[in-house]
Amino acid sequence: MPANNEENPIEGAPRSAYDGRAEVRLAVVERRLSTVEVDVAVIKTSFATKDDVQSLRNEIHASTERVIGLLNEHKLEFNSAMAKQREEFKGALATQHEEFKDALGQLRGELRGALAAQREEFKDALGQLRVEFMGALATQREEFKDALGQLRGELRGALAGQREEFKDALGQLRVEFMGALAAQREEFKDALGQLRAEFMGELAGQREEFKDALAKLSEEFRGALAGQREEFKDALAGQREDFSAALAKHREEFKGEMAQQQITLYRMHASHLWRLYGFASLLMTGVYFIARYVH
Repeated sequence: MPANNEENPIEGAPRSAYDGRAEVRLAVVERRLSTVEVDVAVIKTSFATKDDVQSLRNEIHASTERVIGLLNEHKLEFNSAMAKQREEFKGALATQHEEFKDALGQLRGELRGALAAQREEFKDALGQLRVEFMGALATQREEFKDALGQLRGELRGALAGQREEFKDALGQLRVEFMGALAAQREEFKDALGQLRAEFMGELAGQREEFKDALAKLSEEFRGALAGQREEFKDALAGQREDFSAALAKHREEFKGEMAQQQITLYRMHASHLWRLYGFASLLMTGVYFIARYVH
């Protein structure tokens, strides 16, 4: 069975176009995260207020939502591409199954036609032999009748003195006739047996050739199907490993950046608290000294 790229749509199927899109989207997310880092650095250097911190949190939350949306969209595209490849694979298998059925039906029809033709030829040959045999028997019967009539006339003319000679001659003729008939019967049996042996030999040879051809076609079909299954499994496993590795890497990078941003926000919050504490301490000290020296 053919297994090249021209007659096998499974091997020549185009690859999906979502790999490049995922890389572009990840690059966009990285640029946005770098922008957020720049904003964090600016806020850190300019003593950001509570509104700035809240806007930064909102921006981080929006970036997280975008990343999750991009990952979900990438997962949907990957599932749709896998479904499309599965449908194409099933269609190719159905087409190959129909072609195999058609070829097998054609071979069965040709074999039946050949057997019918051989049966008709054998019947014709057997009928012709029967006609020739019956004609030969009829000719011999007529000849025997003629000879018997002639002998009867001679017997009647010769009367009693020739009865013994006639009996002897008749006995000899009977023996010769039976011997000739037995010889013809044996020859006919031999010819019929030879024809039967030749016919059975040819029929057995055709049966063996048909079995060998059918076994060969079955092996080729199974081999092609197994090869296509292994290639499909390898391609699917490779795509799954690449996608899992990229997703794990992106998850680790995102977790690291989020942890760094949390640490930075915590430091900024602690710095603001210490400044408020110092300002409150100064204010309380001033109030204390004012109350003491005024009163």
